[in-house]
Amino acid sequence: MTAIGAGLLFAIFFVGTKYTYQTQEFLSAFIWVRIGTFLAGCALLLPKEQRKEIIHGLKKIHGGKGFLLFTNQAIAAIGFLLQNYAIFLGSVALVNALQGVQYAFLLVLGGLISVFYPNLLKENISTKVVIQKLTAVLLISIGLYFLAF
Repeated sequence: MTAIGAGLLFAIFFVGTKYTYQTQEFLSAFIWVRIGTFLAGCALLLPKEQRKEIIHGLKKIHGGKGFLLFTNQAIAAIGFLLQNYAIFLGSVALVNALQGVQYAFLLVLGGLISVFYPNLLKENISTKVVIQKLTAVLLISIGLYFLAF
């Protein structure tokens, strides 16, 4: 039930974002969407237990992990900006469906890293698992085809 609720909230967010982009310039709409997202995020910090858990997690970051976290977040911010620009330019459904392509990349990269650097990442590469993952990528591709054409 939680996944359905999360999916519904994401759908509302992206449709609202597209509506905002249709009624304003990109930069203005982007700023308003970010303000709304920030305020919604602040609501998650209202319970004291949530604040403690987040602060505890932040205190665990030491040394090189902080740099990796910052770099990851910087790359994610660029990706988020580009995703929003794509929503501004085109179809919300198509942009969100294209996010499914990331799983194909993860499948390929995870497999390659597992084969060439097994000490870094050990992926379960049984025939059953590979077929299951390829089937999932195929279903995502079929869905993309129907959305695009």
